[in-house]
Amino acid sequence: MHWMGRFLKSTICFALVALLLFMPASMLGTTCAMDNIEIDLDNAIENMALDIADSPVLIRSDAEFASQGWLGDGTPGSPYIIEGLSIVTEPDFACITITQTTASFVIRNCNLSSITSGTGTGIYLSSVVNGTVEDCV
Repeated sequence: MHWMGRFLKSTICFALVALLLFMPASMLGTTCAMDNIEIDLDNAIENMALDIADSPVLIRSDAEFASQGWLGDGTPGSPYIIEGLSIVTEPDFACITITQTTASFVIRNCNLSSITSGTGTGIYLSSVVNGTVEDCV
């Protein structure tokens, strides 16, 4: 009979944990307090998105394409390729900045955004030659 008491306690604990895990967030609010620890769920989700995203790209010379490891060699037949990035920046910052280059490069299939809607710059190009941007949002 002793094992039945343990089984019953384990079952009740499991049910309570499952209930808390699957309870709609609207019932919990956006801040949870557990044993004097507060977690701001909105901020945690925003930071998680930033952790998953790629880092902003800053290239200030032809040599930086190679030193940062971008594929290609900068010629028209084999341009440096920057592609498939998902970058989220702070307000008023560019996701990709390229300045003072003459090497051939292509930026394509990138998802670029700011954590604040309507601010920031996706791609900033200044004093560049031979650059192409394709299918970026």
